[in-house]
Amino acid sequence: MISFKRFVGIAFVVAFMGIAVVSSPTHRSEASLSITQDNTGGSPAQFVDDPIGTPAPAQTTGNQYYVATNGNNSWPGTVSQPWRTIQYAAGRVVAGDVVWIRGGTYVEQVTPANSGQAGRPITYKAYPGEQPIIDGQNNSARLYNILLVNRRFITFDGIRVEEPWVSWVLIQDSDYITMQNMQFMNPTYPTSMQRNFWGIDIRNSNNNRITSSVLDRWGRYDEGDSEGNHIGIHGNNNMTRGIYNVIEYNTFTYGAQGCIILNASYNVIRNNTFYNDWQKGIYVGWFTNPGGEPAGTDWVAYRNLIENNQFIRSNNSEYDHGGLGIESTAAGSIIRRNVMRNNDHFGLIVTVFGNGYALRDWQTHIYNNTIVYNGLDRFQYRGHGLTISNHGLGLELHDTVVKNNIIYGNLTHADGNVNHINIEVTGSANNPPHGRTVFAGNLIENPRPTTCQNNINRNGQGGGDCPIYMDGVGSGNVAFWQARYPTYFYGNREGNPGFASYDPANGVFDLTLTAGSLAIDAGSPLTATRSAGTGNVLPVWDAYYFADSYGGMIQPDIIRVGNSVARIVSIDINNHNITLDRTLTWTANAYVNLQYFGSGPDIGAYEFSQPDTVVLFNPAIPRAALLNTLQDLPPNSAYTVFDTGSSVTTGRWVMGDWNGDGLRTLGVFNAGAFYYTNNYGQSGNWTGIWIGPNGIPVSGRFSTTANNDCIGVVDSANFPPYGTAFALYFTCNLTSGPTPPLSYQWLSVLLPDSQGFTGVHQFGAGDFDGDGIDSVAVRRGPYISFTNVPPTTVNSAFNFAQYIGTPSTNDYGTFVVGDWNSDLFDTFGLVYNNGYFYRRNDLAWNSGQYFLQRVGQPIGSSITAATWRSGGGEAGTSGTEVVAEPPISEATPSIQTEHRLVESDDPLVTPVGQWAAVDSSSASGERYLTALGEKSGQNSLTIEFSGTALEVVYLETPEPGAFTIIVDDVAVRTVIIPGGITQPLFNQRSVISYLEPGPHTLKIVAIDGSVAIDAFDLTVLVE
Repeated sequence: MISFKRFVGIAFVVAFMGIAVVSSPTHRSEASLSITQDNTGGSPAQFVDDPIGTPAPAQTTGNQYYVATNGNNSWPGTVSQPWRTIQYAAGRVVAGDVVWIRGGTYVEQVTPANSGQAGRPITYKAYPGEQPIIDGQNNSARLYNILLVNRRFITFDGIRVEEPWVSWVLIQDSDYITMQNMQFMNPTYPTSMQRNFWGIDIRNSNNNRITSSVLDRWGRYDEGDSEGNHIGIHGNNNMTRGIYNVIEYNTFTYGAQGCIILNASYNVIRNNTFYNDWQKGIYVGWFTNPGGEPAGTDWVAYRNLIENNQFIRSNNSEYDHGGLGIESTAAGSIIRRNVMRNNDHFGLIVTVFGNGYALRDWQTHIYNNTIVYNGLDRFQYRGHGLTISNHGLGLELHDTVVKNNIIYGNLTHADGNVNHINIEVTGSANNPPHGRTVFAGNLIENPRPTTCQNNINRNGQGGGDCPIYMDGVGSGNVAFWQARYPTYFYGNREGNPGFASYDPANGVFDLTLTAGSLAIDAGSPLTATRSAGTGNVLPVWDAYYFADSYGGMIQPDIIRVGNSVARIVSIDINNHNITLDRTLTWTANAYVNLQYFGSGPDIGAYEFSQPDTVVLFNPAIPRAALLNTLQDLPPNSAYTVFDTGSSVTTGRWVMGDWNGDGLRTLGVFNAGAFYYTNNYGQSGNWTGIWIGPNGIPVSGRFSTTANNDCIGVVDSANFPPYGTAFALYFTCNLTSGPTPPLSYQWLSVLLPDSQGFTGVHQFGAGDFDGDGIDSVAVRRGPYISFTNVPPTTVNSAFNFAQYIGTPSTNDYGTFVVGDWNSDLFDTFGLVYNNGYFYRRNDLAWNSGQYFLQRVGQPIGSSITAATWRSGGGEAGTSGTEVVAEPPISEATPSIQTEHRLVESDDPLVTPVGQWAAVDSSSASGERYLTALGEKSGQNSLTIEFSGTALEVVYLETPEPGAFTIIVDDVAVRTVIIPGGITQPLFNQRSVISYLEPGPHTLKIVAIDGSVAIDAFDLTVLVE
C-alpha cells in the first residue's frame, strides 16, 4: 500500500460559501427543475424555473388555436369550436401562437399575414395523430399551397401539401422559416398546366430550414426529359441573400430535372436520401445571366456544404440526360461523407458548360465520400465514378481537391474501358492537364491491374485498361500518376475496400468498413498548420475543408490539431485562419483533420470504430469481465474474465485510458485513494494517487490539454433549503507523484428530493456534444441530467435532461455512459444484476427507443459496471464524423403482415386492477376501458402477439393522465394526456413501428390521472 497525507476539503467549503445557487442565473435550473420538452422524443429537455418533478406537455408563449374541416370561421378557434380555414387563422395569429390543424383536406392557399419573433415563432401544426392536407387542386386560383413573402419566424409542421398551380411553397425575402415533418406531393400533372421550375422556391431568403420531410414528384417528365426540381435556392451577387439555408433529413423521389438546384452561397444540404428514377440528385451551380431572369442576374454559388447524403439512384432520361448523383459548377464547395451509387452516368461530376451561364468551378473539396456502382455499360463516357471536365472549352476549372474517397465497382464503359476517374482540363489559365487537381489518399479499384501495368510498360500509358484517365496524357494506375505528378497525386492506393456487405446484383450496399479493411487509418491528412503557435487562431494551409456554424444553423466542425481537439468558431477563408473555441498549442505542420479513430483518418464515407461496450465488476471476488460485443446473448468467447489483482477489494471500479495509449484499463477508488493500472487484463502493477474526498469516482477526458483520461470524485454535502449539492474534484496528472494538484467543478443541487426525485444519485461522464471533451451526467431514478460544460470550467450548468425510465424492475441498476453506435456522441445505459443491459443511442428527452443486450452473469449477480472499448482508438475522441443515416440495404426478406384490431375488452387482453368499461358509439368497438393511474402501476392491460408494429388507440379525456407503454419488459414510451378539454377526443394513437418480426408482449400501465384505452391496432405476421 502507498501512504498518503490526509486531504482536507477546503475547496469544497469555499465553493459552498462563494456561490449562491439560487441567485446565479447559470444555476437556477439546478435549483428548480421543470421539464418542458414534449415527452415523445425530440431534443434533450431543457430546464426552466417552474418547480415540478414530472414531465409536462410542451408549453407555448402565445395562444393556441384550432382549425378543422367541420369548423366555422365565426367561432373562437378553440378545440371544441375550431375555425374552418387555415387562412382565416393565418390572418390573425401573432408571434408565439400555435395553430393546431385537424385532419382533412383544405382547398386553399395559405398566406400568413404576420411574422413571429425570435424564440416566439408562429406555428402551424398538424393535430397529433391526424393528417391535414392543403390541396391546390391544380387551380389557378391557388398559385401556391403556402406563400411567404417578407415573413420571419414561421413554422409549418406535419402538413401534406399537393397539387399547386405554380409551386408548393414560395419563400421570398423571408427568413427563419421552418418546414418540418411535411409531405410535398403531386399525384397528378395535367397536360394543360405549366408549373414553376421549383416545387419549393427559396429566393433571397436566409436561415430557413426544410427537415424530416418527404418530397415526391416535381416537374413534368414527358418522354423522360423535362423540367423541374423539388427545391431551388437562389441568392444574389454579393452573397448577402439566399444564404444559411439548411435542407436535412429529407427523402426525395422523382424530380424531372433533379431534386435540388442550389444557385446561392453558404447553404447546407445534409443527411438526405435521394432516389430519383427520373434524373439527378443535386446540382450546385453558379449561374451568370440565367435564362428567364433579369439581365445582370448573378447567382453566386460559393462555400456550400453537401454532407452525409445517400444518393442511391439517379436514372438517365430517354435523351441520356441526368443520371448524376451530384453535379458541381460552383466555387469552394465542400462535398464530404456522401454515398453515391447506382447513378447511370456519373457518381459525381465537376464541370462547366459553354451555355453562357455555368462558367466556373474552383476550390471544390471532395473528401471522404464512397462512390460505387455507377455508370451503364452502354455509355461511352469516361469517369463513371468521378469526372472533372470543362469539355475542352477552356472555361475556368481548377484547384479541385479529391481526397480520402473510395471509388470502387463502377461499371465498364461501352468500348470496354475501365477509366472510372476522368480529368479533362483545358485552358492555359487552368494549368492543364491536371488543373492543379489534388488527388490524395483515395482507395480505388483497378479492375485489370496486370493488363494496365503491361500497357504502361509497353506504350507509356494504359489505354482503356487503367482506372484513371487524364486528357492529353492517357490513362494509368495509381503508381503511374504518383510518379508523374507527385505534388498533386500522393498517398493513394488500389484494392478492395472490404465493405461489410456488397452485392449490387441483389441491391445490397452496406458500405461500412470491416476490420482489416485497406481503408482503415489509411487516409491522408486534410491539411496542416502553417507555423507553430499557441492561441485560439489556427493558421492552416487550406481552410476550405472546414465548416463553421453557417449563420448559427448547424454545429461547427470539431477538428483535431495533432492530438488536441477544438470546435471551430469562425473561418477566415481568405487568409486561411481558423478561430477555435479554446486555446491550443501546436507545432508547425501539425496535421489538421476532422475527428477520427485510430492512427489516422479512414478512407470513404464511414469511419471505422468499435463501439463502446460494458465491463462488469464483482467486487466481492474481486473479478472483472470485459465484453467485446453488443450482440444480444453473447457467446462465452466474447468475455475476457480475470481477477483484478488489486489489493483494494472494497472500492468502486472505473475504466480509463490512464496513459494515452488508446486502451482503457482498470482503476479503483477507495477511501480517498485511487489505484490504476495500464495493463490490459489481470495486473500486479498498480499506481496509487491521493484524491481526498470519499465520494463517487468519475473518469473521462476532462481537459483539452490532457492526452490521457482524468480521474475525479464527486463529493456532496447538505445545502439547505435546496437539498444535497455536489462538486467534482479531479486531476489529469497521474504521473507527477502520489499527491497531484486537484481542480474542481461546482455541480450544484441536482435532481433534489424537494422536486420529487427519489433514488440514489449515480454519476458518469461522456462527450454529449461531440467536441472531444467529456462532461458530467447524473442519474436519479428514471431521470438523467447532463451538461456540456467541461470540468475545467468552475461553474457547471446542467441544462439538459433525459427520461430514461425504468426499463427493468429487477433492481436499481448501474448507470453507464458510452458511444454505443460510434456516432461521436456518448449516450446512456443501465446495467442490471440479472444481466440485462438497456441502452439508448440518442440524447432525446424520451424517444423510447431502447436496445436490450442480455449480457448474462459471467461473474455472478452482485455486479457493478463501467464502459470500455475493445477496439482501442484514441481516448477522448469518443466518436467521429459519420454518415448520419444508416447504410441502406435494399435486399430484405419478404415478410407478410396484416393489421388486426383488438378491442381493449377483448378476451385476448388481460386486465389487472380496477378497469371499468364505458359504452360510447364513438369508440372503436363502441366501448373502451378506463382506469385511474397509480404510481404503483397496479392498473395494467397486457396482450401478446406476433408481429412488427403496434398502435395504442386511446382517448384524450377532459382530465389529465398518463400511461406507460411497455414492450417485452422495456418501457418504451410514456404518453401524457394534458386534459383541459370539454369533450373526449377519440382515436388518438401512439405508434411503435420498429419491432423485430416475432412474438411480443405489450403492456399498458396507467401511472397517473385518468387513462382511457380503446383498442390495439397490431401489425401481425401472416403465417
